[in-house]
Amino acid sequence: ERDELLGDAANGRGGGGPDAPTDEAGVVGLADDATAGLRRARATMAEELEKGRRTLAAMAESRATMKKTGDEYAGDQAAALGAGGRLLKQLEIQAVRERLVLWGGFACFALAALHVVLKRTPLLVRFHPLWWIRERAATTAWEAKEATRRAARDAKAAKRSCQTGEAYGEAAAMLAAGMAGGAAGMAG
Repeated sequence: ERDELLGDAANGRGGGGPDAPTDEAGVVGLADDATAGLRRARATMAEELEKGRRTLAAMAESRATMKKTGDEYAGDQAAALGAGGRLLKQLEIQAVRERLVLWGGFACFALAALHVVLKRTPLLVRFHPLWWIRERAATTAWEAKEATRRAARDAKAAKRSCQTGEAYGEAAAMLAAGMAGGAAGMAG
């Protein structure tokens, strides 16, 4: 194609070589060939420029279409991502709550099972926290009952001996009744 555009000058036949035409008709013919070659080159360049313009226009149109599509979906995607993020956060909070409820339920079950085992097993009953409280209350009630019995015994002994008369006996009986009432209040 290059030879066609430039003519035969590239092969060494153009301009002052041994085959160069010497007459006017030969020179005019050679000039016409060169002009025709330049016209063909200009037409080819014009075609290539037109192809470039069409490609550039198509790329600009494609860019505009892509930008429009991106703008349309940008809002939808942002909303979807925001909703998805909120949903994930709610699911994480719910998972933590469920875990806490599960561990709380397990702790209640373990405490209830421990209570039953400590209460029903004779060897372990002394390790039950309520046993110590009941034991202390029972000991206090027993001590109060013993004190009441002693006071009643002392009152009977004083009455029998008649050392101080009836006033002493009544005072002792009142003291014994008061202690019995106090012991009953503590045991209840």
